[in-house]
Amino acid sequence: MQPDDPELKEWVKLPGQFLPQPPAGMHLTGWRDPFILQTPTAGSPWWYVMVGAGLKDKCGTALVYRSKDLKQGWEYVGPLCESADADMHTMWECPIMAQLSSKPPTSAAAASNGHASSHVNSFASGHSAPHSDGCSQPIGRHMLCVSPDYCVNVPLCYLGSYAAGRFDMAAASSPQRLDLGDILYAPNMLTDDQGRTVLWAWMQEKQLLRPTGAYDSSCCLCVPRVLYLSPDGTRLLQEPLPELQALRQQHSAWHVGTAGKAPAGNAMADALEGAFEAPLALRPGVPVQLGGASSSKGSSHVDLELTLTRGEADSVVLLLQPFEGLADAAGAAISYCWASDTLQVIHSTDLATLEAVAAMPVPTPAFKQLPGPTPE
Repeated sequence: MQPDDPELKEWVKLPGQFLPQPPAGMHLTGWRDPFILQTPTAGSPWWYVMVGAGLKDKCGTALVYRSKDLKQGWEYVGPLCESADADMHTMWECPIMAQLSSKPPTSAAAASNGHASSHVNSFASGHSAPHSDGCSQPIGRHMLCVSPDYCVNVPLCYLGSYAAGRFDMAAASSPQRLDLGDILYAPNMLTDDQGRTVLWAWMQEKQLLRPTGAYDSSCCLCVPRVLYLSPDGTRLLQEPLPELQALRQQHSAWHVGTAGKAPAGNAMADALEGAFEAPLALRPGVPVQLGGASSSKGSSHVDLELTLTRGEADSVVLLLQPFEGLADAAGAAISYCWASDTLQVIHSTDLATLEAVAAMPVPTPAFKQLPGPTPE
């Protein structure tokens, strides 16, 4: 990283191979996706890197290397660990690790002026510092997250102990799902300048109806989230990065419906300084014009809160058309299916396409049912 390139736009490939090949005779199913495990400290001069791998006919794992120079001189150390259940997965893709604390992330108010500016995708081994208010030290554990086998599977997280290139899988918690469904995959993370662990992940696009080349983009990244532990250190907790609140320009938001009085204690209404409008019942096939708001930065937005009543319907599609006169604006639709409990955004306003999507059965995720709690 160059100091004059904070957005990481300029890249130079190093000559030669970054890491040596894995030892001969290991019979690997794969070897890819390096991640910096540990950086040098006052007590250790070593860099540690792990690479996702799998042992053929056995299990997924990660291979660990170390060097005193980030750019060269890497030597093989051994496997980080091996998965506890060989039936779960045969290859670990995109393995990542961080030391987490049970201390919650900085509040939105305190973090409004902060930025996730560090680009280090690693952690330094050690223990969390005591709270500044003198309270007891928060619980700290290492989180190992792997994306097993293929992108139809959900990333799994283990909580345990790490030291000098080894993760104690035998004493780690049962695997926890990083997310629900089969859309999120291949996460990565960094430690920001406030010491928070911030995670992004690839959000796959499951919509296959649009023709090839019809759009100039595909898939996206999820909203950044902050990771930390439950107070007892047994559960992985996550929440959207607090700085995202600054993107919600509540003072100029509009709500759909006829003018009314907000219910007592309505937090959103209080945030809108009284600009509350009562809910509006949307009826099938009946268009309703929604208000929008333009900010001083030139963006436009509208906040929608939908309450869906099923009746006899199997699914519902809410068609969002752009304002009249905006020739370059593209519409979209929000579809919800009760049978599959699936909510999706469809980048089309063509009625035939929308009807086809609404009637299309959603494939059952191919990942295996695993023990352990669901994500929070």
